[in-house]
Amino acid sequence: MRTIGIDAHKRNHTLVAIDSGGQKLGQKTVASNSSGHADAYERTGDVAGLVAEYRWLVAASPSNDEFVYRLGKAYLKQAQWSFERMKSVDPHTARLPQALARQYLDQGRPDLAAAAFERAATLAPTLPELHLALARIHLDEGRFDDAAREIERELAIAPDSAEARAVGAQIDAARKK
Repeated sequence: MRTIGIDAHKRNHTLVAIDSGGQKLGQKTVASNSSGHADAYERTGDVAGLVAEYRWLVAASPSNDEFVYRLGKAYLKQAQWSFERMKSVDPHTARLPQALARQYLDQGRPDLAAAAFERAATLAPTLPELHLALARIHLDEGRFDDAAREIERELAIAPDSAEARAVGAQIDAARKK
């Protein structure tokens, strides 16, 4: 276990890390402003605190591109933390290939995304959103029969999904063209 102690002063704060036996692990002095606080959160691995601090900084200074950039980096760290946490909680969860599929979509790789969504659907066939995502990919690729089949699967899982019904209507409209 690691403990962080703070010696707070007007112009700066000194952070001291100690282990469970009381041995000093390290020390860092940071500015006693929000940028210094964000630095402290980053150094201690407190991703949630880091995100919260940069959100506050962006709200306080919305035109500061450095704060906006660092908030984006903090969100990426938070996403990585979440992914690693999912792996440690259940290495066989369908959420892992689902998260990977989302990353592939963000990278413009629908082929890899579809394979990852299919892997997730094999692990958890009744997990909502998987078949919807596959339907969208197939629709974008002009594979209307595959898209319709996936929407039917999604609606069997989530019959009240307005989003799935809307994609189903898009598939029907595309088939009529």
